[in-house]
Amino acid sequence: NIIKNQLIMIEYICFKGVILMYERILVRYGDLTLKGKNKRVFIERVNNLIRNKVNNDNVKYEKNHDRLYILLNGEDHNEVIKGLDRVSGLSSYSLVSKVSKDLEDIKIRALEVVKSELKGKMVTFKVESKRSDKLYPINSQEMAKIIAAHVLRNTDNLKVDVHNPEVCLTIEVRLDAALLYFNKIKGMGGFPVGVAGKGLLMLSGGIDSSAVAMLAQAGSPDPVKTFTIGFEETLFDEGKIAQETATSLDFVFSLMRHTWYLKKPLVHCSTKLKLLLNSSDQKE
Repeated sequence: NIIKNQLIMIEYICFKGVILMYERILVRYGDLTLKGKNKRVFIERVNNLIRNKVNNDNVKYEKNHDRLYILLNGEDHNEVIKGLDRVSGLSSYSLVSKVSKDLEDIKIRALEVVKSELKGKMVTFKVESKRSDKLYPINSQEMAKIIAAHVLRNTDNLKVDVHNPEVCLTIEVRLDAALLYFNKIKGMGGFPVGVAGKGLLMLSGGIDSSAVAMLAQAGSPDPVKTFTIGFEETLFDEGKIAQETATSLDFVFSLMRHTWYLKKPLVHCSTKLKLLLNSSDQKE
């Protein structure tokens, strides 16, 4: 245990003259973990996006159930977060400081993290605690009270608010060490790029749809499939302009023309659009 504690403390020494407060980044998948049998596909896709956007061979990745840890290995956490900010499908992430499970070590590190993050700001805060090590002698509620009291005694600008705090310090007591992290950094959310399947993009004669198509192409390895709806009346027909746009941007293009008969009056113009899309989808 003494050797393990010493190794953990070594992670906090100077690297290139800078104190390493944070040892890893905790990444949360959010709604992706609620998926069914295709959950693995979503998780693997977002993990590949993380590696691509972070683009740093020195950092390592540690999978842990419904979360991912990015081990910084002395790399600048700000640069890694810039990469995470460009990854869709992530709920949030937090900078994590690792310390031994000794209560005094946790108290010291908690105070250091609070002072480093707040820098004297006057805010309300709370402490939350979790235990994966159920044999740890101090339960979660007691841990939160002890750490909050220690932080309050050694700071001047903090006030406890357990219902609507401005900041929250979380402590996780694991089998090998304790992890401390401050507020969650909000991710892009949604689903990772590349899992939505096939789609069609409607081009018109205006600039809006062309701009959207260019953005879609920038994130797709395959040519974007586009279409427009042609009309016999030349006043309303944008097929020629749309086709010229698709040709100049190397898009796959289809001009759709259709004649149909309805027994009832056409209430909404989307009826025709849905019919044409269904026909196109069946051909694909």
